[in-house]
Amino acid sequence: MPSLRSDIGYLAWLFAFEAAGRHLGFTRAAEELGVTQAAVSKQIVALEAHLGRKLFHRRARGVELTVAGRELLDTTSYALGAIARTMRDLRDARDGPLTVALSIPLSQYWLMPRLSDFTARHSGIAIRIIAQDEPEKAPDADLQVVFAQAGNALVTGAQRLFGASVVAMASQEFLEAHPLHTVSDVLRAPLIRHDAPDSSWLSWRDWAHHAGADTQSLRPTLSVSRYEDAVIAAQRHQGVALVWCIEGQPLPSEGGLRPVPGPAMAAPGAIYLVVRDRTRPGVEDLIAWLAEQAGERAPGIR
Repeated sequence: MPSLRSDIGYLAWLFAFEAAGRHLGFTRAAEELGVTQAAVSKQIVALEAHLGRKLFHRRARGVELTVAGRELLDTTSYALGAIARTMRDLRDARDGPLTVALSIPLSQYWLMPRLSDFTARHSGIAIRIIAQDEPEKAPDADLQVVFAQAGNALVTGAQRLFGASVVAMASQEFLEAHPLHTVSDVLRAPLIRHDAPDSSWLSWRDWAHHAGADTQSLRPTLSVSRYEDAVIAAQRHQGVALVWCIEGQPLPSEGGLRPVPGPAMAAPGAIYLVVRDRTRPGVEDLIAWLAEQAGERAPGIR
């Protein structure tokens, strides 16, 4: 099978041809390319020999494109222009802000409340936060903060930031109106359920099982599609929600939520930092800062 190299020949031929065809002159093409007029002429002669076709009519007052020359110039101009635009975009992206992809709750409850500390320390480093349901599907991000189980190929060689636990929590006002002293009291109280995209999202059934309680009569009072809405509903005194907490750190107190009787369930995985590009300026500073923040107190996360 012919290769691109065998079909196209040397790229230097195309650069000389494109410049000469655009200027309709070898001299101006040579000036643009920073070579001699003889060098441009030699490149084009070599390209014509490679194609077995004349690309220019040589006239006393200059050159004109042949039919084949006009056809090749159109294609060459488009192709080289597309390559140049893509390379400019790649350079601009590299010069742009460092991007961090992570889940929406982790961004909202953990990163954003802390980010002003990083910008105060590193005012010259621009940051872009990509918060989405599946941060691992943001392949262009410089850094990904993801939840995964050990052994997952996604986090092979990645830095573990912290583990997590899931705790049943409610607002102080709700607890004053609904005194909860036992697991049975909790399971009889208004429960807030959120949809679980996968098995790592521990459910009320998991919680009851960990507590050694009957799971047959579980009937959440409020069901929502997103974890963040469940947290807001709990903060607005509508019931008890399952809240993600950083492993080994004090339970979240921001937003007025308090733990209720029952187990703290260890999540079946941990939060990892996946580094996609260590070569960009500032990325090592951001890695070090994220690792530092992982050891501090944090509100409920996922």
